[in-house]
Parts: sequence; C-alpha cells; structure tokens
Amino acid sequence: MDYEKLIRARNEAHSFRNYLGIVITGIREGEAECELEIRPELENQLHAVAGGCLYTIADTAAGSLCAGYGKKAVTAAADFHYLNAGRNCTRIYARAKQIKRGKRMSVVATEVRDQDGTLLCTGTFTFIGLDEDIDYLDGPADVRNEVEENELSEHV
Repeated sequence: MDYEKLIRARNEAHSFRNYLGIVITGIREGEAECELEIRPELENQLHAVAGGCLYTIADTAAGSLCAGYGKKAVTAAADFHYLNAGRNCTRIYARAKQIKRGKRMSVVATEVRDQDGTLLCTGTFTFIGLDEDIDYLDGPADVRNEVEENELSEHV
C-alpha cells in the first residue's frame, strides 16, 4: 500500500471531514493520525470542542487506519468516552491503533488529545470490511467528486 498516496487521496476527497477541516497526517501499518484546527464554529455553547467533532476525528483516524488495508470498510459500532472538556483548544489530534484485524471485522482503539497533550476522549471502533478494493487512489480528486455528485443527484 502506498500510504502517502492514500493520505493525499483521502485528504483531497470531498466529504464531511473536509468541511470540518480534518486533515489526515499519517497512515501506516496498524496506525493512523489526524488533526483539526479548532475554530469558534466547532465549539458548543460552553466554548468547548463540540462532541460531534471529537467523535468524527476519532472515527476518521480509525477509518483511515482501516483504509490502509486496501479495502473499503464501514463503521459498524463504537464505544466512545468523553473524558475532559476540550476548552481553550486551538488544535486537536486523533490517533488510532489496531487492536485486531480480522478477515471481515477490525477493531481499532482511538484517543483524541488537545495541543497540550490533554486526553479528551477515547474510543473503540468496529469496522466491517467490504469486499471492494479502494478505488479512489486513481484519478484527480475533482473528477472523482464530479462523478460522485452526479451519482448522488440521480438518486435524489
């Protein structure tokens, strides 16, 4: 697996994670990392990072780890624990580590920390592997996005 190509392709893809600003910074065998610069619109009414952002960056790190296997996978379940309020955060970092890689199911542990290293949350994600190769490694991102948008509009 060409991890650098995978990182570029996943970071260029048009998706919710890009809307939030999540950047995948590393994928290697059994590990993945992401980061997110915190903006005011990503905070809740208590001026802490919104729980949905914390969950999404953890899920992105876990999914990126599974993408490194070369097959498409989907999140099937997660157990997530918010441990500290993410107040005064300027940036958060998610790290995923493989617990078990099975033929169809993989389990991944995640943690999210702030710029000072404070542990904000942990999670365990279960992914179901699909019997489909990752196909978005070929072709420019803008072409892939145009095709995806056309396919979506046909089904709406």
